[in-house]
Amino acid sequence: MAEDESRLDELMRSILSRRFPNEVVVDILLKLPVKSLIRFKSACKPWRDLFGDPKFIEMHLSNGISNKRESYLLRILPLNDEDGSSLSSESDDGSEFGMLPLPAQTSVNTSPGHDFDFNEDEFEEIYSLRDKKSFDEIGKLEVPFQSKSLYYLMVESMNGVVCLVETDDDEGWYPTVNMFLWNPATREFKTLPKPYINRFTGPVRVAAVGFAFHPKINDYKVVTIVHSVETNSFKVEVFSLKEDCWRNVGAEMMQVGAPRMTLSFQDYPSSAFVNGALHWTLCKKDGYFFSENYILSFDVCTDKFNKMKLPFPYVGYELSVYQAPKTFEGPLALIAYNSIENCDIWLMKEYGVVESWVRQYSIRGWVRSIMPFGFFDDGNLIIELSIDRHLFSYDLDVESMRYLEVFGHIRIVKYIESLVPLKSNSRLNRYP
Repeated sequence: MAEDESRLDELMRSILSRRFPNEVVVDILLKLPVKSLIRFKSACKPWRDLFGDPKFIEMHLSNGISNKRESYLLRILPLNDEDGSSLSSESDDGSEFGMLPLPAQTSVNTSPGHDFDFNEDEFEEIYSLRDKKSFDEIGKLEVPFQSKSLYYLMVESMNGVVCLVETDDDEGWYPTVNMFLWNPATREFKTLPKPYINRFTGPVRVAAVGFAFHPKINDYKVVTIVHSVETNSFKVEVFSLKEDCWRNVGAEMMQVGAPRMTLSFQDYPSSAFVNGALHWTLCKKDGYFFSENYILSFDVCTDKFNKMKLPFPYVGYELSVYQAPKTFEGPLALIAYNSIENCDIWLMKEYGVVESWVRQYSIRGWVRSIMPFGFFDDGNLIIELSIDRHLFSYDLDVESMRYLEVFGHIRIVKYIESLVPLKSNSRLNRYP
């Protein structure tokens, strides 16, 4: 740490005027957006060295977080709706649409034959930045290149680095998986080496993907879990940005044995990164019969798996686990819902202690028409109408809903711009 600070001081002395204290100039630089710093890099080599210094990059990122410059990044896949703003609050049989308290000015069209398929001729994948308080759009991001399969799965964003996955399942069980790391602020992107799934000779499927940064090892990791259909077994491979390679890790905890046994990840492509580990919810079945639900965690530092019990079996429920919002008193949150009437939200008060699960909220009555898929930072539930993909924010305490005027297949992550390098040889040289 002392060595990093002395190097930073040396860089500062080599480029700055003696008329101003280093601390004053650094404070100004830390508040500048990445776009401005990138432009300064072309002025001279000392500037380039300063803005590429690991200590300065860390300080700039920390300053952005402490000054609450985070936003939401939405990946929106538009749907082929003849009139996206046309909505009706009744179901096909004329009954009230799942008792959903829609805003008066909003209607939802659920008429028979309503088409929500992709329009490939007019397809445009949208990456939209949204203000964390108002949810107003504050900008759009440009993906470096068009996906061959029309769109990417946005796995997660860590310290300004976004992980994208592209699968080509036109040939059924033989998907080609391409993975990318992308820093939108610096316009740098990195194509990862081909993962293990591309070397399978039999039918396979992508079961889960995770992306995380661990400060203890100062490394970004991508985790892929694939399922071999022929052998009914799982393989796990981990990519390290620091080492720039994939390596296999043990997956004994996920092996199901008998051919009739199945193990399914319920929250793909999402994963919760909490306490240095990625988390997924899994459902184990013996044929058509329920066997077990549990949370699977993967420690990014040690590359070890662990199982965590759920507070309740929840047979027939959709389960997903998330990092709990700061407004909750605990690290891990679980959403359990079915398509009929129930939605429970649990909070693990003490990480890893099964007895600390507490049911925080129970929602009844309108769940038939919605799909919850996460939390905003203020603790509100992120939900969308299951029939037409309109996005809402639901206040769990006062039981009120706000329409967010977003429509389509949506994935939401938190994003903050940064100077974090990807050590790639690919960068777009222009800015929008």
